[in-house]
Amino acid sequence: MALLNTSFLMIDPDFADTLVLIRRPYTTSQLGRTVIVEDPPQNIIAVVQSDTSEADESMEREKQSSKFADGIIVHYKGVLHAEGPNVGTTGFYADILIWNNKRYQVKRIEENFSNYGAGFTKAFCLTEAADGEQ
Repeated sequence: MALLNTSFLMIDPDFADTLVLIRRPYTTSQLGRTVIVEDPPQNIIAVVQSDTSEADESMEREKQSSKFADGIIVHYKGVLHAEGPNVGTTGFYADILIWNNKRYQVKRIEENFSNYGAGFTKAFCLTEAADGEQ
């Protein structure tokens, strides 16, 4: 078990970067349809790393070739929402993070930072498809 608290590095300007967080709560319309609303963007401080660990899972097939989806790992002191089981229980769809002028959708969350500093979230994110792309 690690005994060194490194949480101060996670907000140090030498390691961290500014990202834009967009929450996407949903409501149900009078017709029973789910309506997604994007909250106003807010700036957050987080550490961003390239994600090569999920390259096999994020391979995209195109008509004449294949390519790897662009992924990042974000370490953030706070809560992020991922796609999946939380939809329908927390009232949020996956959060969007904007970094280097790209929109990333949070795909998976790890929250096991008790050894290094409580309250941090590790989020695996993939670029969001442009409108009209499948």
